[in-house]
Amino acid sequence: MFFGGNSGAIEFDPKKIKENSFIPNVVITDFRVFDKPFNLDKSILFTDEINLDYDENFFSIEFASLDYTSPEKNIFEYKLEGVDKNWNKSDGRRFASYTDISNGNYKFRVRGSNSSGKFNPEEAVLKIIIAPPFWKTWWFRLLAAIILILILYSIHKYRLNRLLEIERTRNRIARDLHDEVSASVTGIVYFADAVKTEVKEQETPALNKLIGLISESATQIQESMSDIIWSINPDNDDWNVVLPKFRRYASDLCESKGINYNIEMPENFSGKSLKMEQRHDLWLVFKEIVTNAVKHSQCKKLNIKLFTDSDFLHLDITDDGIGFDAVTPSANNGVKNIKARTKSLNGTAELVTTFGNGTQWKIKIPLTTAKHK
Repeated sequence: MFFGGNSGAIEFDPKKIKENSFIPNVVITDFRVFDKPFNLDKSILFTDEINLDYDENFFSIEFASLDYTSPEKNIFEYKLEGVDKNWNKSDGRRFASYTDISNGNYKFRVRGSNSSGKFNPEEAVLKIIIAPPFWKTWWFRLLAAIILILILYSIHKYRLNRLLEIERTRNRIARDLHDEVSASVTGIVYFADAVKTEVKEQETPALNKLIGLISESATQIQESMSDIIWSINPDNDDWNVVLPKFRRYASDLCESKGINYNIEMPENFSGKSLKMEQRHDLWLVFKEIVTNAVKHSQCKKLNIKLFTDSDFLHLDITDDGIGFDAVTPSANNGVKNIKARTKSLNGTAELVTTFGNGTQWKIKIPLTTAKHK
């Protein structure tokens, strides 16, 4: 092809056009965090590794191919190892952006071509390390674990000291009641008997009644005090102490009246427990039912069964006595007290009785699972 001009002719031969064979290097030219330049100790061109804090995880990387023949035709491919599974094409862009990257170690790789699409096998590589937040570091987790262990140990030690203090207080109260109050009540009984002996020749019905009331009241107080002392004494918390007391009380009372009896109780309830107040209420319920049966029912036989299932304690007491009217019980049979104390134990009390057909009590009380001393 020839073109004429003022100074001569111009010749153009398409066969003489050669393909761009220059293979350019690819370089990383800029690094930004939240679209702002990131301060580096040296130029990005000579930087192999960048360290970021956990809150600097929004960044972009610019790159270029050192071929200026037709820069708009240069092609780039890049990937961030640990985030990108495949190579990304830049589609005319000369930068890559990443947002909300988790802490860890990453490697950014980029490769480029010249204007003819020939790629340089050598890549530009930049290592990026994002530090974890302090609460995700090993030293913080170790410190948190140590602090948690110390807190749990302190709570356990505090609770243990509280339990020991409560037990010491219970021991002291039981000892003081036994040594002082119980002894004083015993003295009142003794003095009442002594007064009765001294005034024997001058006694009158009214005087005898008063002295009898004093002696009876003191005896009741002494019995009640004995129950309280037994209840608050921590040595009596275990079932292997409670159950023999129940058996002994029922058997002694029945034998004193010549009543046939049958007592079914295990030697112990493994893993089951009652609090001090619960044990006291249960004892008074048991004592009230047995006492009423022996003293008032005129029974010839008494059956007592105490057992547990997975969550409850059951107390069944049956006699073959004269029974009574359950709808309007007398003031002395203690029905109200039995039901009130069972209710305080979050339990139920079922009473079945009629005149001439005996009496049956079924007590059901929830238990807690615990290890004994």
